[in-house]
Amino acid sequence: MTVSVNKAERMKKERSVERIRNLLTPLQVVEMEKERSNAERWLKTHRNSEFSAVRGADETFARRTIRKCDEMLRLRKAPVVDEMQKDKMARRVKYLEQKIKEGMPTRDEMMGKRHSHADNPNSKYQEAVPSIVSRHIAWSKANDLRVKEWKRLKRILEPDNPEATNVEMLRKIH
Repeated sequence: MTVSVNKAERMKKERSVERIRNLLTPLQVVEMEKERSNAERWLKTHRNSEFSAVRGADETFARRTIRKCDEMLRLRKAPVVDEMQKDKMARRVKYLEQKIKEGMPTRDEMMGKRHSHADNPNSKYQEAVPSIVSRHIAWSKANDLRVKEWKRLKRILEPDNPEATNVEMLRKIH
């Protein structure tokens, strides 16, 4: 019975991971809006083209591009929120950062090195224990939903900061 409960929980977690869509970065929003305006401009300038066969295919493509851009912006552009919501989100971000940092391998460990002796400035780095890869994979799996939620909230709170969702900023050095 516990096996089926664990499987059900795992499937529920996987479905909720799929539902969390990454929000567009500021650069992606600008590019998407440019692509949309280029397609609109093409439609306006080629509406009465004398090459109707070519125009038909291109017109379909332009209309499809506009629809695709509109849909992408509707679903994945960071929403504007009021101050009360921002405060709630900021508290949640702080909590998530604490949870994400727990068990997160340090930067030195991820680079495959660690200090052999912290007090000796002449000490050479030694190779880290090979289990760091499996530790990082386990950490990634355990924190997948938290990281996705954190990135989404950071994108909403700091929509103009392209580095806001860089989880590496949370990683300790030593």
